[in-house]
Amino acid sequence: MNIIILGPQASGKGTQAKLLSEKLGLFFFESGDFWREKAKSDPRIDEMINKKGELVPDTEVIAST
Repeated sequence: MNIIILGPQASGKGTQAKLLSEKLGLFFFESGDFWREKAKSDPRIDEMINKKGELVPDTEVIAST
């Protein structure tokens, strides 16, 4: 089972996802943590998300899977 929770920043997506993952025994993946970690070793990603505040493009997300 995959559950995707969408919403604006600070709307409680992570909080709800953690609660659901614990209750249902599912794996919890937080994409923000993934991209922040990736930015540490990829200057291009760092520039995009940390310096310019941009979203990671879909093409980059797909390539990372």
